[in-house]
Amino acid sequence: MKLFLRLLVLRVFFLLVPSQVTAGVAWDAEVCTSQCMIHLKALGKSMVKGEVKEIIADELFVSEGSYGILRPVRLERKSCGGLQVIDGVFPDEQLAMPITHAVSVLERWIEGFDVERTSYKIIGVEKTDAATVSTRVIAGLYGHDSEGRRGERHGTWLVDWDISGESPRIKSLKGLSYTASYLNKEALLQDKTAYLLAEAPDAWMQLRTSAVEWLQQMNNEVAHTQNFYQGLAVADVNGDGLEDVFICQGDGLLNRLLVQTPAGAVNDVTKTAGLDLLDRTRAAVFGDLDNDGDADLVLATYKALLVYRNDGTGKFSRELALMDYFPSLFSLSLADYDQDGLLDLYACNYYKNEHKTRFATRPAPDLFQDATNGGENKLFRNTLTGGKLSFEDATGKAGLNKNNHHFSLASVWHDYDDDGDVDLYVANDFGLNNLYQNDDGVFTDVIGEAKAQDQNFSMNATWGDWNRDGLSDLYVSNMFSSAGKRVTFQKSFKRGTTEDKRRKIQHLSRGNSLFTQRQGQPFKEEAYDQRVWLGRWAWSAQFADIDHNGWQDLMVANGYITSKKKDDL
Repeated sequence: MKLFLRLLVLRVFFLLVPSQVTAGVAWDAEVCTSQCMIHLKALGKSMVKGEVKEIIADELFVSEGSYGILRPVRLERKSCGGLQVIDGVFPDEQLAMPITHAVSVLERWIEGFDVERTSYKIIGVEKTDAATVSTRVIAGLYGHDSEGRRGERHGTWLVDWDISGESPRIKSLKGLSYTASYLNKEALLQDKTAYLLAEAPDAWMQLRTSAVEWLQQMNNEVAHTQNFYQGLAVADVNGDGLEDVFICQGDGLLNRLLVQTPAGAVNDVTKTAGLDLLDRTRAAVFGDLDNDGDADLVLATYKALLVYRNDGTGKFSRELALMDYFPSLFSLSLADYDQDGLLDLYACNYYKNEHKTRFATRPAPDLFQDATNGGENKLFRNTLTGGKLSFEDATGKAGLNKNNHHFSLASVWHDYDDDGDVDLYVANDFGLNNLYQNDDGVFTDVIGEAKAQDQNFSMNATWGDWNRDGLSDLYVSNMFSSAGKRVTFQKSFKRGTTEDKRRKIQHLSRGNSLFTQRQGQPFKEEAYDQRVWLGRWAWSAQFADIDHNGWQDLMVANGYITSKKKDDL
């Protein structure tokens, strides 16, 4: 856990609210932010309770202030399968209305909506004069509309605060954007976890217990390295036409193979399948490594990269260990990069393998926005001979040793240039990603000339064709931080540094990226234009046509540890 917290501190050192770490005139605007958030949360609670008039009367708003609109009268509606999206069209000029208008502004924001919860993020702050702080706020409502449909309303607000008194008060409020979305009463996705695991009680008990609870129950020698980064893999392991799932687990917890039944539930076959490992396993990948028609399995455990052969019935035997020490491997991916008919393996290694003890302190990134002292990723070429599985390290021979010392978290294979061989994109923490273009089995990093640089805390990536133009587009999951967006754009941040360095650091907290490929031209980054940048703290995403309407949608997995204690990271 010490390493986990250390990296968290590194990742957010410039994202911390300066009011907690420094004081002085330079950060006056930021000092006000925490107080403004208290009032915004109070406003949100009043909306949940339906007590908007009371919050106005409670002197949160300046009586001589001016108030615009949050939810425009002009709304443009679009329907797509079971989803309806409504965009608000704001007038070029908004009339400044008195305090009596504030009630109707807020009531229209929640009109026809049963509010269950609200959310607010202050993403911009500026002290405009001695008595005023201007903030840019992302606001959200979550609940049901008058027809019972599940829905959300999101808007960007410009909120000015009077800070001349003991506590900030809203003196100006107007909307900059508005979008609502509603699902038909039949949910697009339903949580079936309990149903699926009804016949696997041991697995259900293990998986529904939080990582924190497991940590509290484990001996420190086992739980010390438990840091919640486990993945999973999906394949039909027994040839019955149904997809099954292998779930990686941390130290001291049993990895699980759950096999799907015709009834749609799962059976826990971990032990009978020969996969009952208690070793910390961060990543897994299924693939037919020996070309016998079934899904074999590779696991990234703490001490070795293990290869298991499937006998065709879903029973596995350990074939070999590719490395005897690979403690910080985060993800695995398979592809036939040299087109010899055999699947090859790429492994992302976060740290250098220079520390041989279990609890060693590993090196911190040497440059926050472009670290190059990370681990060395490996390409293992499949050299199956006479039915016997074997692999060779082909990293250098294939050209993948160039720009190969980042803190890599994930890789994804895809023939993005449509030339018949698979290329490789690598998502890196703390800096630049890689786009390795394949040319007859030899790779060149073309991330710069392709204009697909994403200098961020990248966690994962997915390829798709979101605009159906026949060209492959790329969506990268990154970190979003409202505090980071606020702090790094203030004049007091990093005084004396170059403007280029400031822009690079500002980019680190901007959110996800969408690189759209254009015929005969470099990629174009369009996350803001297409409104897909706000994936929160995004770990991964997937292009998929979820509603079966012929257009690829995006699913983004996100979240992080939160606490009510301001001094608890």
